[in-house]
Amino acid sequence: MEAVSKRSHLRALTLPAPRFALDDEETLSTTNTPLLPSNEFPMTLLLLAESPAWVLWLPTVNASLNGLATILLIVGVVLIKQGRREAHRRVMLSAFATSCLFLACYLVYHAFVLSKKFPGEGPIRYVYYTILLTHVVLAAVVPFLALRTIYLGLKERWEQHRRLARITFPIWLYVSITGVVIYAMLYHWPVA
Repeated sequence: MEAVSKRSHLRALTLPAPRFALDDEETLSTTNTPLLPSNEFPMTLLLLAESPAWVLWLPTVNASLNGLATILLIVGVVLIKQGRREAHRRVMLSAFATSCLFLACYLVYHAFVLSKKFPGEGPIRYVYYTILLTHVVLAAVVPFLALRTIYLGLKERWEQHRRLARITFPIWLYVSITGVVIYAMLYHWPVA
């Protein structure tokens, strides 16, 4: 079902499964052609009226970028523990670039898709919203911590870099992991 608001720039889609395709004008339309993987639960998105279809792929891209950032962060810590400082530097800068790319894709997605309701019911909602709240609060801090940690490393202020990295790493890792968890819960949570 599609409901167009009185302000014609918004529309809400409630679908049995996310099945989207491009219409003749290359904007989003609902069809029976599964362009995206089918989920087994109803999905409600509040979309801008002329959202391009590729926007609906961005949650999967974002989760993949978060997963990649998680792997890079862990590899970076392993490398520095092995004393491989230059490899550590490259991997951690890659993790930061991956997180920046995630942020760009996240902002583009939310410029088109204004909201997505969590499909779960009961106690799992409390779990979801607890994870989401901690993720959002800590995600707001990560860029500042990461930038400062990277700056100290590039300036070879090793003691300060190490001290701050002990704070930055677990927070950044938590944000990256919970980003994937939130994606899984929001887009793939089974509803009875």
